Amino acid sequence: MANRLTSNMAKLYFAYNFHEFIRNIQDICGGILVTQPTCQDWQRDELRPCLEMYMGGAGDYHAEERLRLMSMLHHTVASDFGGWHEVCTVHAEGSFAAQKMMLAIEAPTEVYKKRAREVVGIVE
Repeated sequence: MANRLTSNMAKLYFAYNFHEFIRNIQDICGGILVTQPTCQDWQRDELRPCLEMYMGGAGDYHAEERLRLMSMLHHTVASDFGGWHEVCTVHAEGSFAAQKMMLAIEAPTEVYKKRAREVVGIVE
């Protein structure tokens, strides 16, 4: 059986930081998340050379791989599905307040206080 304290800590950490994760992806990828060429563009013989030239990355990253990655990230963070995840991340596991309440209920606060006293050198 899962440890309820650890589970609630993980849920709170994940839900609290998910939006920063999304922000970082959007910052790193830039506008290409919503303006990228489509699969149909890639399949057009007259466009492919331009896409290979301008969409390729540094080193061993090829345009097709980059476009596949951007397409996956678009669906994850810049689509209706991505928006659904942003709301569900916060509310599907209970609100932040509910998660913090469960942490307060489950946490062995007296053990934590005792250990803090030991670390500081306070003896009872």
